[in-house]
Amino acid sequence: MTADERLEKLVQRHEALTQSVELITKAQLGSEKRHAWVVDTLLRLEGSILDHDAQIGKLTESVESLAQTVDRYIKARTNGDN
Repeated sequence: MTADERLEKLVQRHEALTQSVELITKAQLGSEKRHAWVVDTLLRLEGSILDHDAQIGKLTESVESLAQTVDRYIKARTNGDN
């Protein structure tokens, strides 16, 4: 193999490596964008969950208060019948 042939082979390998690195770089950038999207989505979901948890807490308090009112009403009606 002549020096020119060796040089040509090295140039081809270099080009192939350059293309591989470019593809890997693009794939990495895509992965980073997807990762950022997932993190953003999870943070928004966390906020929604916290909001829903607070709403559930308020609803629970309302139901408990209503149940106490109904219990008092029933007790008053029962005591009034005796």
